[in-house]
Amino acid sequence: MSASYSIIFASLRKVTQEKVSLGLVLFDNDIVFCKFSHSKLNALKYLLKKEEFKVINDSITGIEKKMMQSSENLFFDSQQLFKVSDPSFSIDYINYLSRYKNNLIVYSEPKPIDIAATEESAIKLFTNLIGEEKLPETGNKKYTPIDDFKFRFSTQIRNHFISGHTITPDEVPNLLVPVKVDLVGKNGLDVFVQSIDMTSQQNHIINEISTFYLLKETYKKNKLDCQDFVLTQEPPKKLKRQHTLWKQLKDSGEFNYVDISEGERIIEYAEKNDVRPIFGDIDNTKETGDLPF
Repeated sequence: MSASYSIIFASLRKVTQEKVSLGLVLFDNDIVFCKFSHSKLNALKYLLKKEEFKVINDSITGIEKKMMQSSENLFFDSQQLFKVSDPSFSIDYINYLSRYKNNLIVYSEPKPIDIAATEESAIKLFTNLIGEEKLPETGNKKYTPIDDFKFRFSTQIRNHFISGHTITPDEVPNLLVPVKVDLVGKNGLDVFVQSIDMTSQQNHIINEISTFYLLKETYKKNKLDCQDFVLTQEPPKKLKRQHTLWKQLKDSGEFNYVDISEGERIIEYAEKNDVRPIFGDIDNTKETGDLPF
């Protein structure tokens, strides 16, 4: 059985036609698989002008966001892969996109290949044409939004945040119970990033939201400001209770909500505001190679 594939490129210099492959789309009848290289996308930040990188990053982010809403997020051989169910994302659509050569994102014209469109063949083709991009090993633990975020922005996170710190009443007076946060840093005020897996059990989601809310309320009680981010994504609509909780969280305005597809917003905030991996008595700036002045 034959399929077709298209490579998604970032155009670096139109005069010399320099391109960097960032993603792959594999088609077979009604089956569509898509995968992106976030490590290569992140590397473009150092090769392009800031505005050019933003256009490319926003384009890839937009595609991913649309896919997350209508796709199955698969994990095969420690690699993430989208199985797209959106009928508008078809071989005809890719053919249409491939004819536009003036954009910073370029799609190659779909080419036939003598393989079946399966998770295994999509990963092998991606590895051969784009490069290997394995997710970090998590053992038997389910892959979560914070795992994805750390995978995409590992270097920047180390430069700006402490990972997996449990905040105690000794560090934050009036805090009723210890609260573990995914990321914490400081830029004059404390900065927190908490991810929530909206596909978890209902009670677990409620507990995660409640404890993070408790932390914020304690800062208010202490008359101190803090910067918070809640990192998550919309769960499948078939998970009705989780989807209701997700909508309530997103619409509440209690937190700075960040969809996982827009995780670069947190990094941009950290870079713009010089967030440092410091909290209480912990100072990891030396570990990241920062100078002490």
